[in-house]
Amino acid sequence: MANFDTVTKVIIGDANPGETSADAGSFAKTVNDYIETIDDAKLVSISTSFQPTHNAGKHKLAAVIVTKV
Repeated sequence: MANFDTVTKVIIGDANPGETSADAGSFAKTVNDYIETIDDAKLVSISTSFQPTHNAGKHKLAAVIVTKV
């Protein structure tokens, strides 16, 4: 089996409609802060998943970020 030497980070959280990475404590800020720590030459993939139902006006999101070691 191949050894790809990668790290996978999964971030799960609630997102409010219209939130941005400038909003303290938001899902967008959490994801953006992590992405900002990555050497762009090591970024392999960023993917997202969205839960279409919502609870109390929020939507559950997941961001999966894969980087080379």
